[in-house]
Amino acid sequence: MRAPLEDPATFAGITYDMNCAYEDRNGDVWFFEDTINAQDDTWNMSSSADCYLNSLADVILHWGPLKPHGHRPHHGPEQC
Repeated sequence: MRAPLEDPATFAGITYDMNCAYEDRNGDVWFFEDTINAQDDTWNMSSSADCYLNSLADVILHWGPLKPHGHRPHHGPEQC
């Protein structure tokens, strides 16, 4: 079970509620994880499309912009 995340995430001047899910431009839904990416020091995110972790910076760079899409699920993806 995922615990609620306390702090917001800020990247490129935009603040993200880490307890929300976000939809990318392709329609995939992203969720914040409770780990920081070691390469770029932004929060890791997981996607409804696959089981890989990507940093917030990479998600925005490759699939952004992100728009709110409900709440972060309480459980991880079933397929992972």
